[in-house]
Amino acid sequence: MRRKGFHSEISLFAFQDIMASIIGMVFFIVIIIAMDITVPKQTTAQVQTPDLEGFTEPQLADRIRSLHQEIEQHKEKILSLNRRLQVASSHDEGTVVADLERLNLELQSKYREIESIQKDVEKTEKAILDANAAKTKSLQEKEQLAKDIDKLKGRLKEVAEAPRVGYIIDDHPDKLEPWLVEVTSKKIRVSSREKTGSALEFHAEDEAERAKQFISWATGQDSRKRYFVFLVKPSGLAIVRKLMEAIQKAGFEVGQDFLPEAWIPF
Repeated sequence: MRRKGFHSEISLFAFQDIMASIIGMVFFIVIIIAMDITVPKQTTAQVQTPDLEGFTEPQLADRIRSLHQEIEQHKEKILSLNRRLQVASSHDEGTVVADLERLNLELQSKYREIESIQKDVEKTEKAILDANAAKTKSLQEKEQLAKDIDKLKGRLKEVAEAPRVGYIIDDHPDKLEPWLVEVTSKKIRVSSREKTGSALEFHAEDEAERAKQFISWATGQDSRKRYFVFLVKPSGLAIVRKLMEAIQKAGFEVGQDFLPEAWIPF
């Protein structure tokens, strides 16, 4: 009998599997390279916000509304691209992903612009509040100044309408110069004959303190050169005797005369 020859069959399954895997990897690498070529990389530093200086508050508000509308439109585009991505073939997938990344970058840019505009709006509002506060303060100061001017005008009118008295004082035998002393219940005024119109006032709230201030000043004068003439108004009668006694004890010559309350001696 003839012996049958043994023939073994060679399987190509393992080789085909390896080739399919290599082809898939190559295809994947090609897609990545294509995406890098079609989608330029952008960093945060490349996204610049516009210069908003000089815009008014209504203009900034309009710009914010416009940006919100653009953001809503971009969101709709992203949703549409996501739906396309779910049904896209491997050929269209790279393009859809690139569009999604581009829209995301645009959204980030618009959010930054909105944030910048809101900060400018806050600065503008603060500047307006500060300007209004300064304006209010200025108006208050003007009103107070007007009141002070009216008060001063009234006082000047009273002074102008008040009767004045002039004194002709004979020369003292010893060549002494007089201090003229106006005495009322509210103040003590002193003037020299040669400097009429320039008066020294003692106007402490307390009558005893006012008298003490005047006596302290008067006793410091030179009795060899000065003497005192008291011009007493009705309201000053209660205090004038105390003043005259203190001045006389200090060695000064004194005289007195009486004036109506409304008269202004100097």
